[in-house]
Amino acid sequence: MAPHVARFDFNYPRGLSRDQLEAIHGTINRHVLENLPVGWQVMDIDQARKAGAVAIFGEKYGNQVRVVDIGGWSRELCGGTHVGRSGDIGTAVLVRESGLASGIRRVEVLAGEPAFNHAWEQQERLLHLARMVGAPLDQIENKLTSLQEELDQARRDAARLEQQLASGRATQLVDTAVQVHDVKVLAAQVEASSRDALRDMADQLRSKLGTSVVALGASFDGQQAFVVGASRDAIERGANAGDILRQALAAAGGKGGGRPDFAQGGVKEAGQLSVALAQVIPLVERAVGGA
Repeated sequence: MAPHVARFDFNYPRGLSRDQLEAIHGTINRHVLENLPVGWQVMDIDQARKAGAVAIFGEKYGNQVRVVDIGGWSRELCGGTHVGRSGDIGTAVLVRESGLASGIRRVEVLAGEPAFNHAWEQQERLLHLARMVGAPLDQIENKLTSLQEELDQARRDAARLEQQLASGRATQLVDTAVQVHDVKVLAAQVEASSRDALRDMADQLRSKLGTSVVALGASFDGQQAFVVGASRDAIERGANAGDILRQALAAAGGKGGGRPDFAQGGVKEAGQLSVALAQVIPLVERAVGGA
């Protein structure tokens, strides 16, 4: 173990809460400030256990063990070298808590000069963040809360604007639908920022077209998404969005699935979207042709 680094393992079923970590941090530093005497002696392991010594790390010990006593507060089996008094280690800073094994949590603490350096680095980071957000250090939490609220509002505004744009694009696409027996079929590549936006557009088109099957493809965030929606009366006539999507994507090297009324999937390359879209009208023709 590196100098000035301590690791404590706890039998605990889940992550330690902030209050628990603060309590651990406070207890360590309180006993450091008390400058407790540190003593040790070698004794039989049975004698050590009767004296209340604890083997923290589950290590194997011989018949003779070294017991370290820190001012009567802590008595442990340990073979390491220790300071003469608890205050010799200087301020302690808790830096990490993690899972070691099932039901075991590990807490890591820095002491002495490394603890000072760590605290200084954290202070510098906070000052840098304060400069970035344009707020005094003691107001950084309020500023970040305000910025988060502004970001949330901007996201809501962007989502609302996208819905309006999708509605406008859907209106323009309605006239491109093709009549296949009693079902209107629309297959088109569109612009969308997410799968949710693509689904919303398909729902709007399906609502505007009535008895219909709508297939849309879009590229965003490195994805090539493909969705198919079928109205209830189109399903009654034999159309099945899940079947149409799977067959269309199979021809384009993609995959996906879903329900009779809605299905989604994708392809690896943007050029394959047009291949999948080209399959839709013939697939609907076969599905509803005998209806």
